[in-house]
Amino acid sequence: GDESNTIVVRAPSGEMFHVGGVRTTPLPTVTGLIEDYPPDDRALWLNDAHAAVVAMRVAMNQKKFVSEFHDEFLPQTLEALDGVDQLVLAGNRVAHDAAALVAIRQWLAGGGRLWIMLDRVAPETVALLLEDAWTCQIVDRVSLTTVAIEGVTRETRHVPVEPRDFEEPVEFVRVLPSGVSQSFQINGWPAAFWQRVGDGHVLFTTLAARGWTRPRDPNSHVSDELLFSGVVGVEPFQYLAAEFVRPRETAAVAPEVWRPMLEDQIGYQILSRRTVFGVLGGFCGVLFAAGIVLARCRRLEWLRWIAPGAALTAAAALLLGAHRLKQEVPATVSVGQFAQAAPGTSDVVVTGLAALYHQQQGGEPLAATSGGVVWPDMQGLSGTTRRMVWTDLDRWHWQNLKLPPGVRAAPMQFAARLNRPLEARARFGPEGLTGRLETGPFAQPADALIATPARMRLAIRLKADGTFSAGPSDVLAPGDFVASGLLSDEQRRRQSVYRRLFTAHEDADAVDPPKLFVWAEPLDPGFEFSAADRRAGSALLSIPLAIEPTPPGTRVRIPPAFIPYRAGPGPGEEAFASAYSNRNGRWSDKSGYAENWLRFQMPESLLPLELKRVRLTLNIGGPARRIEIAGVANGERVSLESRLDPVGTLHFDVDRPDVLATDASGGLLLGVLVGPVGDTSTGLTPEGTPEIRDRWKIEYLRLEAEGETQP
Repeated sequence: GDESNTIVVRAPSGEMFHVGGVRTTPLPTVTGLIEDYPPDDRALWLNDAHAAVVAMRVAMNQKKFVSEFHDEFLPQTLEALDGVDQLVLAGNRVAHDAAALVAIRQWLAGGGRLWIMLDRVAPETVALLLEDAWTCQIVDRVSLTTVAIEGVTRETRHVPVEPRDFEEPVEFVRVLPSGVSQSFQINGWPAAFWQRVGDGHVLFTTLAARGWTRPRDPNSHVSDELLFSGVVGVEPFQYLAAEFVRPRETAAVAPEVWRPMLEDQIGYQILSRRTVFGVLGGFCGVLFAAGIVLARCRRLEWLRWIAPGAALTAAAALLLGAHRLKQEVPATVSVGQFAQAAPGTSDVVVTGLAALYHQQQGGEPLAATSGGVVWPDMQGLSGTTRRMVWTDLDRWHWQNLKLPPGVRAAPMQFAARLNRPLEARARFGPEGLTGRLETGPFAQPADALIATPARMRLAIRLKADGTFSAGPSDVLAPGDFVASGLLSDEQRRRQSVYRRLFTAHEDADAVDPPKLFVWAEPLDPGFEFSAADRRAGSALLSIPLAIEPTPPGTRVRIPPAFIPYRAGPGPGEEAFASAYSNRNGRWSDKSGYAENWLRFQMPESLLPLELKRVRLTLNIGGPARRIEIAGVANGERVSLESRLDPVGTLHFDVDRPDVLATDASGGLLLGVLVGPVGDTSTGLTPEGTPEIRDRWKIEYLRLEAEGETQP
C-alpha cells in the first residue's frame, strides 16, 4: 500500500512499533460492559448497571471510563478482548451471538475477570456462556424494600454495613449455588459469590445494582479524574471492587521460558559415530599398511612425513563433513505451547513461543488462517514499517516483514474449539488415586504430574489407554518434576520449564483446585511460518483435575499431596505461634522450644471418613534436641511419640482411633513440638531450662492417611 499517508503511533516508551493492542488512554486497567438498551438511548448516567460499574472503578481510584460493546461491536474473537482486564455482563445480547460467546469463554479461561449480574442476565444465557461450568439453580425473584447485606467468610464478616430502606423495591434473585465461594448474603441467600473457570474468575451478584450503591455526599471532594454519576459503592461493594478491578493475569508460562528448549531443538546435527569411526579407522589403517610396506623396503623413516599427512587428511575430512552438515540445516519452526483447559467446555487457550530458523533472509510473510496472533522479534528491523493486515475475523498476514538469517523468536497466542474437552477425572481407592486422562488432539502424553493445594507434586503412572494411577510413594521430592532416575535430554528440558512454572511466584506451587500437567505433541494453530522444511516442538497441558466421590464402605489410601495443612491454635487455645507460615507454605528457622499445631484437611470427596492410620513424615535439621508428636483425644492434648536427637527424615505412625477422629469438616489436628533436651518426666521444656541459640528447621512435612468412607 501507499506509505505516504501512514502515521506511526509511538508507544508511551517511544517505540515505533507495538506488540499487542494500542490503548488510546493511559488506563491501569480497562473494564468492558455488555448490556441491553436501545441503540438510540445513550442516557448512561441514568443506567444503574453502568453507574455501578463506574462506582466500582472509582472505588479502586481508577478513571470512570468504561469500554462499552454496542450491538455492532460485540467481540468476535479472543484477540478482540486482549485489551480488556475485566468484563461486565448486564444483558442477554450475547446469547444470540455464538462467536461472542466463544470469545468471552476463551478470554475468561485465559485469566479474565467476568462480572455477571444475575438480576439482568437470564440463566439460559449463563448456561450458554459457561456451559457445564454453570451448576447453580435459580429459585425465584423477589423485590426488597429493606436490604441488609451480611458477610459470609472470615474476611467479609467484619465489613461494616447498615440495613437500608428503599422506596422503590430492589430486585433480588434467590439462587441455590453449587461449587462456588460466597462472599455476601441477604436473609441467608447468596448476594455475591465467586466461581473459578479455568484461570479466570466469575463474580455473580444477585442483588440489583441499586442495592450495591448509595448517593454520593455532595460535600465530598472528588477530583475531575474521578467524576461520575453521583453514586458510590457501599462497603461490601468496595470489598468486591478490590477483588474484581485487577489487571488481567498474564500467561502462567512466560514466552521466554520456552527459548532454551526450542533453540536446543533447532541445533544442527553432528557427525555420526559411524562416520567418525570410519575416518579414524582409515587413518589407523593407512599408518599400519604404510608401516608394513616401508619396513619391507627398509624406509621406515618416511613415516615422519606420511603420518602427519594422513592426520591432516583425516582432520580435513572431519571438518568438511561437519561444515556440510551445518550448511544442510533445514529451515525449522519449533514451537512451545502452554494449553489451558477450562472445565466443562471444549475450549482451550494456548500461549507460547515459536522459534523460526532460516539460513538466509526470509521475505515470505507470516500469516494465519484460523485466528490467533504471532509477534515476531523485530530487533534489527529498524527503518521499515511492518503491518499486520487482517482480511477477515480469523485471517491476517504480515506485510513488508523480512526476517534476517538465524533464529528468530515469535510469541504467539491462539484459542481452539476441540471436538471433545480435555479432561482428567480420578477417584481415591485402596491403592491411592486412579483415573482417566483425555488429551484430545494432543498426542503422545508423557511426564505428567498433579499439582495440589498441599504445595506438593504427585507423579502419575500413565498408561497408553489414558488411565493413570498414583500412590503415596509417587510424591516428588522438592525440586523434582519428572519421575525418572536418569533423565533424557528432552526430560531435562521439560523439567526446566516445570521449574520456571512452579517457582515464578512465591505461592505458585499451591494449586487450588488440583491440576494435572502433562506433556504432549503440539497442536497445529493454523499459522503459516514461511517455508519450513522441519517442524518440532512440545506442548504442556494444564487440565483441572475432577475428583469424583468415593462410594461408602470403600477402603482408601490418600497420598500426602491431597492432604493440605495449616498452622493454628492447639486444643483449648486461641492465639498461636508456629514455625510454619500459612501465607507461603514455608517453614522458618527457629531456636529453642516451639509448638506447631497443624490442621490436616481430608479430601472433600471422601467425607465422611473414618481414619484407620496416618503416617507423618518430616525432615528436620539442627543440633541435639527432642521432638514430640501430639494429638487430641476427647478435647485433651495427648502425647503420641517422642524422639531424641532427630536428624534427617523421620516417620511417625498413628493408629489410635480416639486421636484420628476428625472434626465435622474432615480436619485432623496434630502437634509437632520441638525443643531442647530436658527432663522427660516433666515434658520438653521444664521451667528454668535456658533457651539454646542453635537453630533448627523443618525442611518439609507431609501426612499420608488410610481410612474407610462412611455413609
